[in-house]
Amino acid sequence: MIIHKPRYEVIDGEARIIADVQCLTGCASLRYSVDEKYASYLTTRLDGFLVGLLILAMKNGEDIELKGSVSPRLFYNLTNYYMEIVQHGNPRLKKVRIIPDQFEIAGDDEDGNSVVTGFSGGIDSWCCLAEHLSSSQIPNEYKLTHLISNNVGAHQAGSIGDLDRQRILAKERFDLQKPVAEDLGLEFIRTDSNLGELLQMHSIQTHVPSNVSVVLQLQKLFSKFYYASCYHYTSSFIGPANDIAYADPAAVHLLSTESLECISSGCQHTRVEKTRIISGFSAAQKSLNVCLRPLPQEGEANCSFCKKCCRTLLTLEVLGELDRFRGVFDLDRWGKIRLHYIFRVLRKNTGYFEREIKNFAAKEGRKLHKWQGVLALIARLIPSKLDRKLWKKAVASLRSQEESR
Repeated sequence: MIIHKPRYEVIDGEARIIADVQCLTGCASLRYSVDEKYASYLTTRLDGFLVGLLILAMKNGEDIELKGSVSPRLFYNLTNYYMEIVQHGNPRLKKVRIIPDQFEIAGDDEDGNSVVTGFSGGIDSWCCLAEHLSSSQIPNEYKLTHLISNNVGAHQAGSIGDLDRQRILAKERFDLQKPVAEDLGLEFIRTDSNLGELLQMHSIQTHVPSNVSVVLQLQKLFSKFYYASCYHYTSSFIGPANDIAYADPAAVHLLSTESLECISSGCQHTRVEKTRIISGFSAAQKSLNVCLRPLPQEGEANCSFCKKCCRTLLTLEVLGELDRFRGVFDLDRWGKIRLHYIFRVLRKNTGYFEREIKNFAAKEGRKLHKWQGVLALIARLIPSKLDRKLWKKAVASLRSQEESR
C-alpha cells in the first residue's frame, strides 16, 4: 500500500484533506472533511491516514509506504505494540511494515491546546462529558473544550459502503445533538470521511482507529482526545474479540503523537456506574439518546423497548433514578416490555451489560422483580433460541401496537 502526500481542497464551505492511496484492491483517495473555518487546523502529516488505513493493510497483508511525513512516536508505537494488540484481537490480520519518507514532530506554532471527545448522546459519551466538563478533580488542561461527531463508517443504516445514506444520517444525528453542545458552551465539530467505504469492514472492528484518525488530522487544534470506551478494566482484554474496544485500555494511548495525547476514558466505571454518574446531570436527563433507532421518531428521544433502551431503563430503575428521565423515555411503554427484559437479564448465559445489572442489583440487595427467584428458575430452563424468539415476538408485538395507534 502506498499513501501519497495529502492535498487540500475547499468546496462549498467544506475543507478537505485528501491522500491518494494505491493498494492491492486498486487506487482510491481517502478524504477527511470539516467545515472551512477549521481548515487551518488540518495537518499534512500522514498520521491520521496511516492510522485509518492500518487495519486494511493488515487485512490484505500489505506493507505501507508513506510518501510524506509521520510522527516518530506514532510510528514507533504502531510498529512495536499496536499492531500486536490488533492482531491478537483479530488473528486473520497480519503484521506489516510501515515505511515512512521522513519523521516530523509538530512545531510549537502547530501544537493545539484544545481538548475533545466524540459525542453521540449515549451513556459512554455522556459520562466522559460529565466527568471532564467542570469537575474540581480535573486540571484545566484536561477539561473539555470541544465535542466532535465523525462519520467514518459507524452510521451504517444501509449496507456497508452506502456512503450517501451514511452521510445524511450522520448529519441528522449531529443536528440532534448540537443543542446539547450549545447549552453547555462547547464547540461541536462535524467531520465526514469516505474511510468506511475504503475499509469495507463492520465498524465494530475498526471504530477506535477510525475515529482517532480524524482527530490526528486535526492535531493543530487538539492536544488531548478522550475516547469514551465501553468496557470496564476487569472485562477488557487482549485476545480474539468481535469488538476492537475490548483492548482500549492497552491500545488507545498508543495512537498518540508528540502533540496529541489519546486517552481511553470510562474503563474505570461499569455501565451501571456510568449511568449513576450521569443521572444527576440535568443536561443528560433532557437529552440522553441510547436507542437502536438511527433517529428519534415523532419527537421521541428513545423508543423505550429496544435492547439498549431496556438495559438503560432497568439500570435507572435499580439506581432509583428512573423518574428523572421520563422526558426522554416512555415509561408506559417500558412497563409493557419490562417483565420480558427482566426475564432475559435473569438467564444464566445473559449478555455482558445484563450481567452488570444483575450483579449490581444483587450487591445492593435489590430484587428486579418480586417473583425474581421463580423467573430465574424458569429462565435457566428455557433454551436460548426459544428465549430469543420470545423476546423478538414481544418487541414486534409492542412495535405493532404502537404503530397502529
